Amino acid sequence: MMPAHANDTRPLGRRDYLAAMITGLVAFIVYALTAAPGVLPGDSGEFQLAAPLLGVVHPTGYPLYLLLGKLWTLLVPLGDMAYRMNLLSAVFSALAVACFCVLSRQLGLGTVTSAIAALTLAFGRTFWSQAVRAEVYALNSLFTVVLFLLAMRGGEASGSKTMPAQSGGALVMIAGYWQHLLRLCRPCLFPFVLGLAVFAHHRLAILLIPALIVLAADRNQGWPDGRHPIPGMRHPNRASGVACLVAFLLPALLNLYVPWRAPATPYLRLPVGGGPELVLYRNTLADFLAEISGSVFRGSLELPTAGLSVRLAMAWHLLMQQFGPVGLSLAAIGLVGLRRRPRFAIALVLAYVAVLAFCLVYYIGDIADLFTPSYIVIALWIAGGISLLATMARRIARWPGQACILTLAALLPMTLLTANWPALDMSKETATRTAWQNLLGRSLPQGAILVSNDRDEMTPMWYLQYVEGVRPDLIGLFPKIIADSQFSTLGSLLDWLLARGQKPYLIKQMPGLEVKYSLQAANGLTQVMGYAAAMPVQPDRPLDSSLGGVVRLIGADVSKLPSAGEVMTVTLYWLPDAIMSEDYHSFVQLMTADGERLAGSDHRPGEAFYPTSMWMSGDVIVDRHVIPLPTLLAPGTYDLHAGMYSYPSLKRLPLTGSNETTIALGSIQIR
Repeated sequence: MMPAHANDTRPLGRRDYLAAMITGLVAFIVYALTAAPGVLPGDSGEFQLAAPLLGVVHPTGYPLYLLLGKLWTLLVPLGDMAYRMNLLSAVFSALAVACFCVLSRQLGLGTVTSAIAALTLAFGRTFWSQAVRAEVYALNSLFTVVLFLLAMRGGEASGSKTMPAQSGGALVMIAGYWQHLLRLCRPCLFPFVLGLAVFAHHRLAILLIPALIVLAADRNQGWPDGRHPIPGMRHPNRASGVACLVAFLLPALLNLYVPWRAPATPYLRLPVGGGPELVLYRNTLADFLAEISGSVFRGSLELPTAGLSVRLAMAWHLLMQQFGPVGLSLAAIGLVGLRRRPRFAIALVLAYVAVLAFCLVYYIGDIADLFTPSYIVIALWIAGGISLLATMARRIARWPGQACILTLAALLPMTLLTANWPALDMSKETATRTAWQNLLGRSLPQGAILVSNDRDEMTPMWYLQYVEGVRPDLIGLFPKIIADSQFSTLGSLLDWLLARGQKPYLIKQMPGLEVKYSLQAANGLTQVMGYAAAMPVQPDRPLDSSLGGVVRLIGADVSKLPSAGEVMTVTLYWLPDAIMSEDYHSFVQLMTADGERLAGSDHRPGEAFYPTSMWMSGDVIVDRHVIPLPTLLAPGTYDLHAGMYSYPSLKRLPLTGSNETTIALGSIQIR
């Protein structure tokens, strides 16, 4: 059972730290066995690349993680650099698990209870997933647990006595200065670690500050009364406050890592063809402030007014994946049991609500990882729930009842371990390296440009190039590589390259790009040779019909004199007038004079990689429809009509200035 007062933290002994070390070691063994053996896509690939090179990464920079990663790769000669960075996450996560044990014991919970709750956290899906790949969230979890622990212990007495100052006693005076320095530094430890977490690592730690203040609020942070050992020091509390403020702000200096290392980071300046270099980061004050503030992500923050239920369902699903129904039931019991610890209960609820609220309004791809601090809170509730049930069982059936509860509770982390191992085991994940080694092994010309629609696919290429020296002459590009409208979409990027006389290679098949670009197979890849439509466009059937005021059909080509039973090809030429809000389908219909549909074709032009929502003003879209003609179709003259509709509503775009929903393409003679 938890102690009755928030201030009654349990003094720890050697046995407690040994139990924490064993628990962390168990977690590390599992993480090491399931860690990815090499390079990975996405942010993991970027961190695997940047840390060995001491390079610059995406905002907010993560200087502490990169410096620790560089040191780790130098000291641990295991596998390649990518594997070492994956293993570093295992170390951070295992340390977080061990520190969680210490935190739980500090609250007065039993050794077995603390170990069970710690391993429940360790083997949950989200927490485990961060321990097997190079990512910043494992270190963030360690910071979260350590900050809670320091906040709980922040005001404990140092245990040392102040030696009174004596005139003429130089040795005593030196001892007084030394003791003062120790007493000054100890209160500074918590703000210094908080500063490291907030300024030098992940800004998510800001959300924990209200909870940490509540935890440490009634601690005795002051100085004892009496004569200070340093003459002239009349306001020791003020001095302590200034020292703590300096300690909190001092880690912000680590952000100077960015301007220091940016000039030496090779992938920040890419020579594209014969023109000027493509500069990803300029060593200016504006770029520096944008880098450390993460201003590029402000657009990802939005209130989920209409989609709140969807976001809550997502949060609940992730929570169930992390702990399961049994774990959440124990957490609910533990939360109720915290009524005797109001200050601690308020702090944990504040931390949980702050993280949850932020994750509900932050729309990024790896949002699941940002929930981790809230899972640490829930794991503490689980520890409290197990402790409460064990105490009640002991009152009823003495130690056998308590042992029964703890044995049943131990099944929770074991169940999570066996259930999540197949999904989280990345020990055989070599597909990324194999694919890129095969691609870079092709006989591509010197300085060739490789393009993907996905930034995550490109980071392993940079790792192989800059860390392992494989084809460093090749250039890898993707949309939004820099914050410029010319790079906002795949189409605008390809247009920029074609305007510079480049003929880039696509690293994978991208069905749909043929509506705008002329594509050709080359060296096992697809090369963009130019545009699909010759300019100016000269269709057989010129038109100028607008649909919904957003797109015009400027012409059509029809295959000559098709016969019944054959295939007729109709090519539509679209010209967007505005950004289209959704992905439309286009259609062509062969009809009688009475409006009866005889044959037709409909599809989504541009498919997944260049749908209508990506069309830009000025694009000429070549939309080919293949229409099988019925075998028994009578020879004669028929009408052709075309148009667009939204899916799945099937609502057609209206012809501008008319009630019609189709564009007449003219007649066609069927032989």
